[in-house]
Amino acid sequence: MVFSRSAGVALDLPSVRELANSFDSSRITIQKVIDELKHEGIVESHPRRGLYVSRSLARSVKVGKYIFVSPYDLKELERTQTFPYAILKTLQSRFEREGLSLVCLDSRQLDSVGLLGKIGRMSFDAIIALETGNEILLNELLSFGKSIISLDRDLSSLGIPSFVFDNLWGAFEATRALMAAGHERIAAFVRNEGRTAVNGSYLDPADNDRINGYKLAMRSAKFDPHIVTVSAQPETLKLALMEILGRKQRPTAIFSYHNFLSLELISSLKSLGYQTPENMSIIDFDGSGCEFSPGRFLSTVQLDHESLANSAADYLLDESAGICLKKVIEPKIMLADSIGQIDKETQG
Repeated sequence: MVFSRSAGVALDLPSVRELANSFDSSRITIQKVIDELKHEGIVESHPRRGLYVSRSLARSVKVGKYIFVSPYDLKELERTQTFPYAILKTLQSRFEREGLSLVCLDSRQLDSVGLLGKIGRMSFDAIIALETGNEILLNELLSFGKSIISLDRDLSSLGIPSFVFDNLWGAFEATRALMAAGHERIAAFVRNEGRTAVNGSYLDPADNDRINGYKLAMRSAKFDPHIVTVSAQPETLKLALMEILGRKQRPTAIFSYHNFLSLELISSLKSLGYQTPENMSIIDFDGSGCEFSPGRFLSTVQLDHESLANSAADYLLDESAGICLKKVIEPKIMLADSIGQIDKETQG
């Protein structure tokens, strides 16, 4: 039997070789059976994931419970209402309207045997994993044999349906917005957040896409990109600014990978005698509605968190939805008060 009501969702199946050994049959016979099951829509396959029960069949029996896994402190999210608060609240609202429950867990604690054991004892329909790229954790979550979807991390190459923002395009257009205001010398600021370098980079995939989008825009315009990486210590930010401001041809604009960093940049610039946008223009990510001074707002790449969450919920809850391995949510460029026009004479 390839599907059980106790499981309730998609199950990963053994390989053809393992099935042949289990049933003391030839691989040819097992493959014929699998081909028939595929034709009937009972099982599906993916080059990286292997065989698994079809999503349409798996969804036909539900227990009404979903698990949301993210590397965030949920109590802190309630207090600050920062990312990914809007994603979580949208999902909760959707599931509540359907009479379903959403269990929220902090993935930073999932290396605990107790928490993994807790998940294993639950009856649930699927796992919604936010920003989950840790291979060990993914293998643990997949080992439960349940459906899993990924938010804000592209895992489609692993056969995991993924719902992501187009960070590269957003950064490209944000940099182009600075160029449209006359800026040519644009620096990109990114923070390593105390991460350990992986493959020579401190950035996670989303941050890396943002920097790549910035570099693509600069090189397309035949301008030299300049990336400044700073640590979490405020003094390193000020020192980095002093270094670039002391150049003969200093940057006139900054692309910041996140609005939190933008506010710190603006504060440090002010302490050095530079005003935004009069002396330095800034655009960032996810800073919609963020004031950098009374009545003045950041120009930003707006990420539609509600759309991301609703797309994921539609995929899980809509019985007629087809298979979707990747859905990309396009951001919007929101121009506000942190970008100033610059003339060629000033640029020179």
